[in-house]
Amino acid sequence: MRSEIIKNIEGLLQSRPALREEINWKLDVDRDYEYDLVDAFLEVVSDLDDGVGHSRTVLRQAREVLIEIGICRSVTEEELSRIFITKGKPYDFRLKGTKYVCKNYDKWEKEVSS
Repeated sequence: MRSEIIKNIEGLLQSRPALREEINWKLDVDRDYEYDLVDAFLEVVSDLDDGVGHSRTVLRQAREVLIEIGICRSVTEEELSRIFITKGKPYDFRLKGTKYVCKNYDKWEKEVSS
């Protein structure tokens, strides 16, 4: 399953050069452990979530890929109205006017690695 996700991400990166450049930078680092395209992509996404300086273009492209590979999905206003939160927003991000919620990245990675 992981190899299918890698192929899918590779295809999606063809039209997203800014994100591809960030991922390539992560892949070029020498490591003493296994590290593939999925790891690099999730590391870039984690950096973005932490506010580490990437351009808005990289952020938009990463979110588009998250949606296309199924980590994030659109959420309706009705669903949002049923979510109780004490702080922050009931959704993860908004892209082109649509609100999205995402799975936990670590949980998703374990699912695709099994």
